Amino acid sequence: MEYKKVAFALGKDKPKLTIDYTQVDFADAPARLAFIDSKLFGVPFQGYDYYLDGKGGMKGVLAKLFQLFNQTGEQMDKADLVTYLAEIVFLPEALLQDFVSFTQIDAHTVEARISCNSVSASGVFRFDDACEMICFSTNERGQTAPDGTAVQIPWEAQCDAYKLYSDGIKRPTIFRAVWKYPEEDFIYFDGSISSVDGAEVRR
Repeated sequence: MEYKKVAFALGKDKPKLTIDYTQVDFADAPARLAFIDSKLFGVPFQGYDYYLDGKGGMKGVLAKLFQLFNQTGEQMDKADLVTYLAEIVFLPEALLQDFVSFTQIDAHTVEARISCNSVSASGVFRFDDACEMICFSTNERGQTAPDGTAVQIPWEAQCDAYKLYSDGIKRPTIFRAVWKYPEEDFIYFDGSISSVDGAEVRR
């Protein structure tokens, strides 16, 4: 999936950026790669978010030389695994794999669980009357600070504005990532999907 000019924040009370975001997810195993390209105070900024072979991490580099952060560890492993789960509806082949299971709660709600390398995570998908996935919520995606500390805050992925793409498949065109703080919702990723596997939104 490709996004252009995404409104993105490094954290609450942290700098806000406009980024281009390219993401690749894999179906045969839980794995995802995401690349951020932007500028921070006029200086090139790149970010790399990944989950491979059961290990997750996030790295940020300024001016292609100076590492701002490099987050790894068990908290990141689980956070990136549950992020893959939130995005799994974009990759229907992955829905049939043994590493993920689903339990229907009611006509609009499905609980999902994913496992990889003895780590598991879960969340809840919600659908509207048109059977379009509108959000995924979980309490199992820890928020990791640059110093490596983690806080458990409810997290939600939101999909909106479903349209027909050039390959004939209907998908959302808006994707948001939200931290659900007790005092307010903090949207730190608010993006329009420009293409999925090369298919663009039909105008």
